[in-house]
Amino acid sequence: AGEATGQRMVTGDAVNVAARLEAAAAPGEILIGSETHELVRDSVIAEAVDPLTVKGKTNAVPAWRLRSVVEAGRHTRPIEAPLVGRRRPMLALQQAFAEVNEDRVCHLFTVLGTAGVGKSRLVEEFIDSLGEQARLASGRCLAYGHGITYWPVIEAIRHSLGLAEDADAETAVARLRELLPADTGSDRVIAVIGHLMGQIEEAPAPSEIFWAIRRTFEVMARERTLVLVFDDIHWGEATFLDLIDHIADWTRDAPILLIALARPELLEKRPAWGGGKRSATTVQLEPLSEGESDQLIGALLGQADLPADALAKIRLAAEGNPLFVEELLGKLIDEGFLVRTEEGWAAIGDLRQLVIPPTIQALMAARLDSLGPEERSVIERASVEGKVFHRGAVTELAPEPMRPNVSDRLANLTRMELLRPDRASFVGDEAYSFRHLLIRDAAYQALAKQTRSDLHERFAGWLERVAGDRLAEYEDILGYHYEQAYRYRLELGPADDHARALAEKAGTRLAAAARRAGTRNDVTATVDLLDRMIELLPPDSPDRRYTIARVGWLLLPAGQSERGESLLEETHADAVAQGDERAAAWAAISLIFVRNSLTSMPGGEAFTQAEALRETFERIGDREGADQSELSAAMGLFMIGRASEAAERARAVGERPGVSLLNQVDAARWLGASSVYGPSPTSETIRLIDDRLAGVDLPGAHLGRARMLVLQGRLDEARSQAAQGEAGIRELGDRLMLAQVDEVLGEIALVSGDPDEAFRRYRQSYDDKVAIGDRGFASTTAVYVAEALVEMGNWDEAGRYAEIAVSTSSDDDIASQGGGKAILARVRAARSQQAEAEALAGEAVAIMEATDYLDQHAKALVNQAHVLLTGGKDAEALAALHQAAALYRQKEATAMVTRVEGLIADWSAG
Repeated sequence: AGEATGQRMVTGDAVNVAARLEAAAAPGEILIGSETHELVRDSVIAEAVDPLTVKGKTNAVPAWRLRSVVEAGRHTRPIEAPLVGRRRPMLALQQAFAEVNEDRVCHLFTVLGTAGVGKSRLVEEFIDSLGEQARLASGRCLAYGHGITYWPVIEAIRHSLGLAEDADAETAVARLRELLPADTGSDRVIAVIGHLMGQIEEAPAPSEIFWAIRRTFEVMARERTLVLVFDDIHWGEATFLDLIDHIADWTRDAPILLIALARPELLEKRPAWGGGKRSATTVQLEPLSEGESDQLIGALLGQADLPADALAKIRLAAEGNPLFVEELLGKLIDEGFLVRTEEGWAAIGDLRQLVIPPTIQALMAARLDSLGPEERSVIERASVEGKVFHRGAVTELAPEPMRPNVSDRLANLTRMELLRPDRASFVGDEAYSFRHLLIRDAAYQALAKQTRSDLHERFAGWLERVAGDRLAEYEDILGYHYEQAYRYRLELGPADDHARALAEKAGTRLAAAARRAGTRNDVTATVDLLDRMIELLPPDSPDRRYTIARVGWLLLPAGQSERGESLLEETHADAVAQGDERAAAWAAISLIFVRNSLTSMPGGEAFTQAEALRETFERIGDREGADQSELSAAMGLFMIGRASEAAERARAVGERPGVSLLNQVDAARWLGASSVYGPSPTSETIRLIDDRLAGVDLPGAHLGRARMLVLQGRLDEARSQAAQGEAGIRELGDRLMLAQVDEVLGEIALVSGDPDEAFRRYRQSYDDKVAIGDRGFASTTAVYVAEALVEMGNWDEAGRYAEIAVSTSSDDDIASQGGGKAILARVRAARSQQAEAEALAGEAVAIMEATDYLDQHAKALVNQAHVLLTGGKDAEALAALHQAAALYRQKEATAMVTRVEGLIADWSAG
């Protein structure tokens, strides 16, 4: 019927919403046509029957039979506001969409604006204008999104795939398989997305998460342009904002219009948001002008004859905010100051006495105050779940006598434009959203603290029941609601048994969420969840001990290294005292990593401890722990220069059937590091890394490849690899690995003959590691800073950094000890302290001779040659250079061979 008359008719189960048809129709019939449009438009009629004859028409058309005429008890609001004053932003969106289609690129389009200024409305209008031209996927960041990094992504994928009501894991995976091409990468994509959905237990490789998400959206865009909308990104985790950057920067041959909506405070987090991208637009929606405000009011009310002073008061109070205008007019209608007539809307009563709330928040509160008691109760309970909520949850939270009326009250609130239908997350339920988050906030603020506590607890209980096998997907949200229930009780008085029970429930959920976030190396989310769990669970909680033991080491890349060490030490001591072998073993493994970074723990000691822990894990049947111990042992071997043995141990773990994906990634990391610094030729190492990079970006592997390319003299390729590695590392939020990028760029600069740039990069890497608290790796970087300073002729500073390298590292840290002493030898020779210089140079070479680090050994020999030449021992200097050249040839470091052969030629001729 709506199509036949050009009018939209809303249908559904909301039969108790008023049908203000007055005398134009009686029960049993309905008039469709222009003469009755104003009466029919505001109706919600729900009983479909046989086609009815339309009066005044020749043919019969399908129509709805009017079952009854019911007065609502509330005045119908005007039609939804038209889009006013947004011509330029709309044109920019249309141009971006055209560019995306023509060039098959990803365009990041950011819409900034204050609450209520019309961001969502602009985007809705734009999407409606596209019709079937695009595929839509949308998700939103939650206001309580700490630790819920990928929630918007999962919402968007479910939305686009029609998975909103699929609770079955097999169905979700099947839908993904239907979408993805049958290639070697599809299984990895499914593993990542399935894990993020909480439907696949094993954690993915952290470095594959962004890649898998991006690939999923790229595939979605193959048949039709994808419009991907993320709302409220100012609440997004840092990692999520990095993900948006990644999608915008790295999408290839896929038309994606990525629309991000945010309040201006986004720029406080990311001042350079959207800058430097090949395809990006940022628009900021400004308040409406006076003329545009009048145009909006006129469009809403038609021919309403508002007194000039009342109109001015509305315009002045709204300050150009479209939501304020709409809500204020809605309040006037609800209170009877504006009434519907055949001509439109008419003002009645004395509007000169109109009191207008001073802020939009006060206006929202005033509107809710005018609701009936049941509607008020329903909307307040809905606010507990969030901006989007489920009818089932509201029914659960409503007082028992009111539960049969919840659907009717939701329908009334929808008609009043306080709520809107939304997509449900659970089978058999209905979802609604607040028309604006400010309405939700006003409803929530009206609740007493005791009531909030009770409702958060009851909501969490409801969510646990309905989540089914998707419970893991909601761990962090459950933790949040139990946490809120506990904290509100705590604000009302001392913790009692019930409050402590709530804290334990919250802590347990947050602990599980922290472990999940830790498995994917989501540093920011893990630390947030860990901190909240620590506050909630008592010190003797086994769950608390185990979670700290498993993910406490992530405090190191988060820049809280000393706290991480202290927390792990306390946890280890407590676990030993309580006889908790598993937690004690995991805490000890984590401490090996942290202590090695903080104090350069002797590699031999790390190896011995890891071997003992491997036996413990094998005895208690923890295969993952045993593998992690083996990898820690490989790390110890690597630190003392036994790279070949380290590589073999790492390879054995990586190839073991059933190894966890995380340990597989760690194995690849230590295999790669041992190959880069050990005796493997550069061509063989590059082939190894290329195998690891096939179809996916592994950031650490890019850096290793860059180092090999530097040794081969392929500097432009090395820079490209370093840039790719840096992008991937930023995705993970790993500050320690990010410091490694500057180290690689310093190496490129040094070999290319730019020691000033090399010094700047090396110094930045060193400072970042010190700031994180990672003294172990920093001591080695201090050697590189000193090398750049030697090339610059700054002997005093070179000596200072070389002393730092030696004094802050363990005796068997070969890179720091050998490298530092080699530079100190150069400094002593420059100061004419020849005997001491030769002794130090000899020590450095002896340290490196005991290792299979060909590159480091060759470098020590070159430094020794410079020292010997200064002392007039030309023949010995040339012999050292020839030995260095042989080692570089063995490593296939062709650029270094050329450099050493140049020295040999110069010194022989001199």
